[in-house]
Amino acid sequence: IQQEFIDSGGGLSHHHGVGTEHQPWLVDDISEPGAFMVDAVFRATDPGQNLNPGKVLGDRDPS
Repeated sequence: IQQEFIDSGGGLSHHHGVGTEHQPWLVDDISEPGAFMVDAVFRATDPGQNLNPGKVLGDRDPS
């Protein structure tokens, strides 16, 4: 179902946000540059990965 949303031009987010259930389609939804931007915001505001680690972009290297 999630892939059909993407293929039809729809988005993933709703009142609960993206979360781990929709994570595999996040880059398809917001693009590589969009995911890079979200990652940069997370790195700048939560470098220790204390707030919901891995819930939006998956596991990432904090360096």
